[in-house]
Amino acid sequence: MEFEEFRKEFIENVRSKASTTGDGYTATFAAEVGRQLVDAEVLPDYFPSFYKGRGSHQRKMRIDGYAYDDFESTMNIILADCESVEEAWTLTRTKADRDFKELRTFLEMALESTLYRDIEESTPCSDFIDLLRKECKAIRKYRFFVLTDGSLSETITDIDEEPYDGIPIEANIWDLRRVYRVASSALGHEPVEIDFAEFTEHGLPCIEASNATTSEYRSYLGVIPGEVLADIYDTYQGRLLEGNVRSFLSVRGKVNKAIRATILNAPEKFFAFNNGISVTATDVHIEHTEQGQFITRVRDFQIINGGQTTASLSDARYRYRNRADLSRIYVQMKLTEIDDSDAEATGDLILDIARSSNSQNKVTEADFFSSHPFHRRMEQFSRKIYAPAEHGAQYETLWFYERARGSYDQAQMHLGKKERKQFLLQHPKAKRIRKIDLAKAVNAWWGHPEIVSEGAQKNFTTFAKEIGKLWDADAAQFNEHWYKKMIALLIIFRRLEKAIPQQSWYENGYRANIIYYTIALFRRLIARRHRNRTLDFLQIWNAQDVPEPLLRFLLQIGEQVLATITNPKRRMGNVTQWCKKPACWASVQTIDLPLPADIDNCLISVSEELGEAKEAQKIQRQAEDVKAQTAVAGYGAEVWKHLYFTLKLKKRIHNASDVQAFEAAKKLPENCPNPEQSRRLLALLQEEKDEGFRI
Repeated sequence: MEFEEFRKEFIENVRSKASTTGDGYTATFAAEVGRQLVDAEVLPDYFPSFYKGRGSHQRKMRIDGYAYDDFESTMNIILADCESVEEAWTLTRTKADRDFKELRTFLEMALESTLYRDIEESTPCSDFIDLLRKECKAIRKYRFFVLTDGSLSETITDIDEEPYDGIPIEANIWDLRRVYRVASSALGHEPVEIDFAEFTEHGLPCIEASNATTSEYRSYLGVIPGEVLADIYDTYQGRLLEGNVRSFLSVRGKVNKAIRATILNAPEKFFAFNNGISVTATDVHIEHTEQGQFITRVRDFQIINGGQTTASLSDARYRYRNRADLSRIYVQMKLTEIDDSDAEATGDLILDIARSSNSQNKVTEADFFSSHPFHRRMEQFSRKIYAPAEHGAQYETLWFYERARGSYDQAQMHLGKKERKQFLLQHPKAKRIRKIDLAKAVNAWWGHPEIVSEGAQKNFTTFAKEIGKLWDADAAQFNEHWYKKMIALLIIFRRLEKAIPQQSWYENGYRANIIYYTIALFRRLIARRHRNRTLDFLQIWNAQDVPEPLLRFLLQIGEQVLATITNPKRRMGNVTQWCKKPACWASVQTIDLPLPADIDNCLISVSEELGEAKEAQKIQRQAEDVKAQTAVAGYGAEVWKHLYFTLKLKKRIHNASDVQAFEAAKKLPENCPNPEQSRRLLALLQEEKDEGFRI
């Protein structure tokens, strides 16, 4: 797809959503681009928060949204500059400067004036100002974003913003061409390109681990000064941290006490005490000089182990300006240069390296959930299970599960017009499944609306842990029936997104929180009124829509939820923050609505639901049995003989059942191990592969 086609389609999609929700073109545009930036890990989340007014000396001020990153102590403040016209237009330097001035005026007025008292309470912007004033002492950086449906003028290269109260401001403009580059990137994000010469004279000294070079990667060992590592992190922040590592750190606290103690009390011993960092990159440039070999430039620099070390160096310098001397600190670095020609293979390799590099720490598989087999199974289901035709259509469609970030856009980016039209007929945009949306819908149904309200990243981490536990208990429960239930939940979620803004009681705020709490409370109300009944998910799957009686009742719940979360007597003034508290969920659960008689047909007995789930579980387990036996047979007898000999030398065969499994595998293809033996053999093989076993 060429850029112009992408631009027209993006704008048309925004117009369509704006007319459906009533949010207006600019607000919808900001939300759609914000969603793209969350996917690309540029923003941790996106919260709409429109405000337009005048500050001191009648200066204009305006914002459309924000996102606070407490891990990076960075406040992202967002404004959308849109014209909603067919023809392309250019965002000039003058207009961009005006936009950034409006953002700055808002920041100044929010923190220096009585705006916090003048603005209407229980509105998203009131909540944002409250958060801004509360966190202003902790904020280390402001990031201003101007999102535009125009094209950035070629005269705009660098945008410098003066610090505010000594705190640096980073200015960013995202036009649709930049969004297009990210959408069409094989990596699914905007890669970080670092010129180390900007941070240190020659670059980073290194040696090549030539014996570790393969067709997939090259390896280097180097040393990076602590000051340089902190400078790079301060410049690029979370964009340096591979997504799973970032999520892992964000929920565990970024400063390790032992690391901090070494930084402050024995910086000269840091190199000896610290494990260093592991990094992946593409396009590594090496220069040979009289002083030695140096890494001068890299592309897509990602820290996959050592994120806590990196963040701690930066944090110590910020918090202990008079004590933290980084000039005597040096950090060892292992850099793996990866060939990124195959996006999926590259992603899998990076995750494998990350998992292995972090195996020395207490990191669970859920911390690397992007590569969890749960995702692969959901992706497989989405490619083969057709959704029933709807609204009189004469063809069935597929939902598209994005296991890899941005894979929906990638799948059609290089198609011709005819092929792309066919792709979209089979995989409509409305049926694209993003992992973070799935996590929101499922966690809300599981009764955790306060966690969903915490934001995309924290909610997804919680979801990953729960799925990991359930998968370990019995992976077969994630079957075709579970997949269809998941889709039904997403249908409810998205139907409420469209319907709530059209209600007379809706006040243009907290739509997301209303949805989370409505879905969670609906399940509680069913359990309260009908202990032996539950929602008939398959009815929603078969219709690919929410029955009208059910939608009416959900909207009644939503009205009560809004009244409760904005109740003047709530314990916390900031509604957005209040929705993140267990006490908020407790107050919502006091809502007691009778279930209308006309939704009785939307419910089924619990025993019937359990029967369907068990049957699907049985079928899934049979499929997994066949898959395991096929995999074992595919390796052949010689591989299993070799593995048996290896394990015997290491004295790792401890029971008769393992011996029996190997004896059966040695007789392939005449004989094949049973399903249980096959799973055990594959587990033993994987364990040895992790330790370097070669087939």
